[in-house]
Amino acid sequence: MIRNYNGNINRAVMRDLRELCDVNAENERNLFEAFNQNGEVSVYENLDPFLGCPDEMSTVVTMKSEAEVKEYLKKDFVGRVEGYLDHKKPAEDHLLSALVEFVKSNGKFPEKDEMCQLEKEAEEKRIAELPNGTENAPEDITEQDVTREILELAEEIIEARRITKPDDIFVHVKPYDDELTISDDNVHMVIIWKRYYGCGDSRDYSCSVYFRGEVDIATDIDNILFHYRYDGTADTEVEGWSSPDIDISTNTLLSIHKFIVKMAKAEGIEFTSEIDYDKFQVA
Repeated sequence: MIRNYNGNINRAVMRDLRELCDVNAENERNLFEAFNQNGEVSVYENLDPFLGCPDEMSTVVTMKSEAEVKEYLKKDFVGRVEGYLDHKKPAEDHLLSALVEFVKSNGKFPEKDEMCQLEKEAEEKRIAELPNGTENAPEDITEQDVTREILELAEEIIEARRITKPDDIFVHVKPYDDELTISDDNVHMVIIWKRYYGCGDSRDYSCSVYFRGEVDIATDIDNILFHYRYDGTADTEVEGWSSPDIDISTNTLLSIHKFIVKMAKAEGIEFTSEIDYDKFQVA
């Protein structure tokens, strides 16, 4: 699958950076509301790192101009971001580096068009560092490639919906997972994100699929679970009344792929699928 950026995408860190930006926006609203009412605003610094409350080591800072408030907010936000990254120590890549610089400079998460530009610029840098300056698509597309693309699109859909329509995601209490249900006349899919006990990467995502229409699928299959193995290999499991060794037909796999491509396009996700249904070859 070809996207604007085709390198590693650390969605866990991206989610956290977005949350830090939301906190910064709330702090900005609160400080300027108090400043506009009183002509000045005071805050505690050096808060207790465990409770987030002032203690004997805290100091009070009073700001008496908009410039001072803005300067304080910028310093506070950059400190939060750098402290978070120092704690997480995420692996560096071109997109994450560009995203971190953007949020530190602007104090907000990029809008969709801004993110698209960051992705394209990061992709140019990534390609330029490859041995021959280009990246070749696989010669033969296999069932493994179709399975991986289904999982990758499921991951992108739930993360996109987390921003556009967060109420669509069913958030269980700890330790249960987040779930997003998408469907059409034939396919019903539940996309799952392991909120609490995941690996912190794409392996946290899976999706469970069952058919509810006239589709070429064995009648003894209840549903199909798409997931990643621990080593990152995309895999499937069949859940049904008969033997666990039921094979998923190529037509069934491609039906699910067509469904999720349609759903991803409707979500506004930009990508080009490399799956050619007419020329598909089973490994």
